[in-house]
Amino acid sequence: MNIGYPKAPKNIESTGRTASETAARWVSPPALLALSALLFGILSGVRWPNLWSMTQLLFDYSSGFIKRGLFGEVLSQAFGQTLSYEFLAILSFAIFGVWVILLFRRLRLLAEFDYRVWFVCAVVLVSPGFVFLVHEIGYFDHMGLVIVFVCFLLPANAAGLFARILLCGVMVITHETFFLMFFPAVALEFWIRATLAGNPGRVAALCLLVAATAANTYVMGQNTLPDAQMIAFASHVAERAGDFAVRQDALAVLSRDGRENFVITLYELLNQVRWTWPEVAIGGFFLLPLPIALVLISLNMVRRTPLPDPAKVYLFAGIIFGSFSPLLMNVLAVDVWRFFAVTQFSAFLVLIAVIGHLRIPLFPQPEVRYAPYIITIFAVLGAATEITLFDGYTVAKPPFLHHAFQLIDVLQGDVPLVRIPSR
Repeated sequence: MNIGYPKAPKNIESTGRTASETAARWVSPPALLALSALLFGILSGVRWPNLWSMTQLLFDYSSGFIKRGLFGEVLSQAFGQTLSYEFLAILSFAIFGVWVILLFRRLRLLAEFDYRVWFVCAVVLVSPGFVFLVHEIGYFDHMGLVIVFVCFLLPANAAGLFARILLCGVMVITHETFFLMFFPAVALEFWIRATLAGNPGRVAALCLLVAATAANTYVMGQNTLPDAQMIAFASHVAERAGDFAVRQDALAVLSRDGRENFVITLYELLNQVRWTWPEVAIGGFFLLPLPIALVLISLNMVRRTPLPDPAKVYLFAGIIFGSFSPLLMNVLAVDVWRFFAVTQFSAFLVLIAVIGHLRIPLFPQPEVRYAPYIITIFAVLGAATEITLFDGYTVAKPPFLHHAFQLIDVLQGDVPLVRIPSR
């Protein structure tokens, strides 16, 4: 069913804007607010990538096809076996920059229809969810986000479907947990676009996309490195690290399949109740209100469309699952703060998918007059919330004196700009 929503302009020429008019859109107060929130979020969580993430970037296929080895194999083929910390760190920041640019490119187009998307973006960028992603620079999560935003650019025809299958296959080969963390947002975006385009085969197409990605995920989740090869592979990874010490505990993930991870998680949940469940309760209390609010906005937008009720029900279910699916990762690994934080951002990805195709205002009348107050409350709560990141870090707060002192030391020549962490 094609309900005929207007499409956003694809380029400057199609709108007749000059370069100066286009530049002016980036210096509008809402856009500047979002850019300021981006800077706030980066300064709140940024640090040089830890050695755990750097170790996993060195995994390759020297011992056969293993999970999480694709990225390291590409690096070894393109840049040689031995890689320095500085190279890997700069590459990690570059990957982060790529998906942030893709995000703002997408938001700029959405703001053509409703400028308030910048305010919602600002709330997300000062939230613990984004701060945690910044702190994770060096982890594979950022490769997953690059693929998500690339998939958002694809059409809903046969070529777009197979391109998504290929890209999502690469996503879960890079890290099998992305099937729950980021893939649901890709599947939902494809479903929305195919539904609005009246694609008669959208059900079969979505099933094909999900089945292919799920099968790939299962294979990767069960693909472990035999114990007999672990010592040799650990030695190989250590040799690839040009100037830093690898984390031996980071190699442990290669010897555990999904069933073993579930057993370990179940043991922690049942035998360490004293700290696990209170942590879950605290994490949910502080971090779930934002994704719940983003989900309600998405659901309300779908409710106001002229789509038939059955289509709305499917979209409702997809929005809820796509937003909260990262929480299911706690079944395989108790990492409460990480998965609650990622849920804040996955709900934002879902909202972007919804806004990008429904083309209706984010907030209906008369609720729109209350929106600025609600947005402000969530922004203040997000900016003021301190959570445990990892490696002994917590969220940094203004005036970010720690970063300022580090920069002064670098400018004075007391310490190098790129510093290899101790763990």
